[in-house]
Amino acid sequence: MGQVDVEEWRTGLWLQALQAQPSVVLEEAAATAAALQRRFCTSRIEAFRFLPAVASMLGTLRSSCLTTVIITNGHSDVQASKLEACGARNLVDYVIIGGDEVAAGRYEKPHRSIYDRACQLAGCTPDQAIMVGDNYICDVVGGQEAGLLATVWINETGKAVPEGAAVMPTFTVSSVVELPALIDQLNAGPPR
Repeated sequence: MGQVDVEEWRTGLWLQALQAQPSVVLEEAAATAAALQRRFCTSRIEAFRFLPAVASMLGTLRSSCLTTVIITNGHSDVQASKLEACGARNLVDYVIIGGDEVAAGRYEKPHRSIYDRACQLAGCTPDQAIMVGDNYICDVVGGQEAGLLATVWINETGKAVPEGAAVMPTFTVSSVVELPALIDQLNAGPPR
């Protein structure tokens, strides 16, 4: 929620882990924790890249006159650095970071208002938008409760919908690159 400096918090976690080890020299633990956090942050950001097929797909969607919006939950600093690392702002039309929404007195996913904000940016109504994501609650349930046309659950591991779930995704796929075919299906209308 932006109330904690993420780097300090993570460094504190490294320090706790180090202090739990019997062979660690406590006087050196703080410096080691800070070094571990710097390395973690660098390695993590270096690994954030869209796969070429995903970047290509996003380009294809945009060239098809579809407006693309990323909605991501989480701390603004954490999400902004990931989005920067993968060049997201060059691949989509708009980006909404949940932490920025919370800081502005609004809400993150799965609250309806964030989907309404995305639709407003995209110049469409909820019944003209689809939500694509890998989080059942935030992306599927939130998208359907917001009245979106469809939800696409990216389920790479094939996990089951939570037991007793009242909401089912419109589509379930194992890879986001399957999205253009689903959009074609939606554009074709219901089967006759």
